[in-house]
Amino acid sequence: MADNNQKEFMELMNALKDYAKANNNSLDKKDIEKQLGEYDLDSNKYALISGYLMANGIKVTGFDEADNVFMQMFENAPKEDDILPVGQNYNNADVDNYEKMRNSD
Repeated sequence: MADNNQKEFMELMNALKDYAKANNNSLDKKDIEKQLGEYDLDSNKYALISGYLMANGIKVTGFDEADNVFMQMFENAPKEDDILPVGQNYNNADVDNYEKMRNSD
């Protein structure tokens, strides 16, 4: 996607988010298709877009959330509690101890 198209696309995504906020953080698949209809998007790209919107706290109906690859990646991403603080030197024992501590909950 050319830079101009990418900028325009992100503006459309932001418009979708704004529209959703005005509608109780909710969108329908048809809303997305209407907004992005000029782009030649396949079902995988629509799934990524809906996943992006869902990850931004927007309920999207008309898409199967269970099969959404973006949402699966988002849900499986390390959470803040799963990450050791940055800027420190760790050895294997530190990491092992951290893992044991985290798994003891």
